[in-house]
Amino acid sequence: MASGPYIFGIGVFLMVTVLIFYSRAYAAQTGGKSWFALGPLTFQPSEVMKPAFIVMLARVIAKHNYDYPEHTIKSDERLLLKIIAWTIPIVILVLAQHDFGTMLVFLAIVFGMTIVSGISWKYWGQSLWLPQP
Repeated sequence: MASGPYIFGIGVFLMVTVLIFYSRAYAAQTGGKSWFALGPLTFQPSEVMKPAFIVMLARVIAKHNYDYPEHTIKSDERLLLKIIAWTIPIVILVLAQHDFGTMLVFLAIVFGMTIVSGISWKYWGQSLWLPQP
């Protein structure tokens, strides 16, 4: 668990670097700037970022749930803001790479992690303007 921030940092570094050193041939074919080309090999940094992102969100959620053992609307809002704060930079980097499919994968990860985070279903109902029992 201690290596999570380092892997996350490496993933962010690679995702920023690919914006500069992306495969020109691949970008010409697809319009995406999300691949490195090293000779015949290609590499997509967002693939490193997906598990690192999951580990970091799990770490944020676990620490939050340890610090706030009782779930209240306020603590759920704090947790949701923390999750959003970790998500926005990644989504911006993926959008800058013109990779909509990968962005949807990251948003699905966020949705799944938010569901299992322990945020009250009442909060979900209020967020979606659903009637409360």
